[in-house]
Amino acid sequence: RIKKINLYCGYDVSSYVSKQLKFEILSAALFKNICKYRFVYRLSRHNIKISTILDWNENQSVDKALVLGCKKYYPEIPVVGYRGFIASSYMASQIPTAYEFKLGVVPDVLAIISPVCKRRIEQSCSQFPLIKAPAFRFSHLLQRIRSINKKQNVVFVALPFSVKDSIHIIDMVLACDLAGRVRFIINHHPVYSKKQFLKLVPKYNSEIFEHSEKKITEYFSRMSVLISGASSVCIEAVSLGIYVAVIGNRYGVTDNPIPLNVEKKLWKIFYDHEQLQEFINDAINNDHIAVGCDKLFYSVI
Repeated sequence: RIKKINLYCGYDVSSYVSKQLKFEILSAALFKNICKYRFVYRLSRHNIKISTILDWNENQSVDKALVLGCKKYYPEIPVVGYRGFIASSYMASQIPTAYEFKLGVVPDVLAIISPVCKRRIEQSCSQFPLIKAPAFRFSHLLQRIRSINKKQNVVFVALPFSVKDSIHIIDMVLACDLAGRVRFIINHHPVYSKKQFLKLVPKYNSEIFEHSEKKITEYFSRMSVLISGASSVCIEAVSLGIYVAVIGNRYGVTDNPIPLNVEKKLWKIFYDHEQLQEFINDAINNDHIAVGCDKLFYSVI
């Protein structure tokens, strides 16, 4: 039973935490966490020898259950977390705190793929040991050579998982007066089939869009502008010097995946079609801005 809930960044969040604790009683997530913890316990009961524990760590409750079990039943074995992505500053839960470090629910050391991760974690928990790790997921970016053909003026619309956000993006693109100036290539989120998505978003079939079933990375060499939402593809594109328009949340906090230290001319949060149209016009008229993937990701080599 939790008797005391500490302040978070100086704020009293006890009422929110208490509400969430009650909500999680008998939840599937709670049982999954207990199973993770008990799994490590059973390994130790059967005298399974382990040299190192490596966890894809997102600082979620399931990660904390695994780490807690490892530290209790294999106290001498190092627990290494691997953070193979750049966490959005919006996702506060993914940034470890000093309190979590003190409680022992985070890995002994966290392997990170970007200096962006290093800055964010050190601001929250300066004593957390961090080591550089290769950005395997983004290794193709470090080897890619971009040569944009400006005459194509390709604007790629990568729709997010949210149907509501997808409709919002499509409506704003359709409201832009860019006929004949740019080529729109659009792709729905992979969780949906094209048939499913058309039923949910009929405007996806608008005549101004060219539909693509290919991986978005195959268009990086021809892309002038990317339009998307809270997706890691925004970080990939901007690291290559591609202009990125991120949909803004008009009713809450915008989940912007792009680190704020990236060149501001390369990206913009848009809230209406006029802002979007202005950004696209500027992007297709401006020269390529070299960012350098090595500034955002640690090399695999």
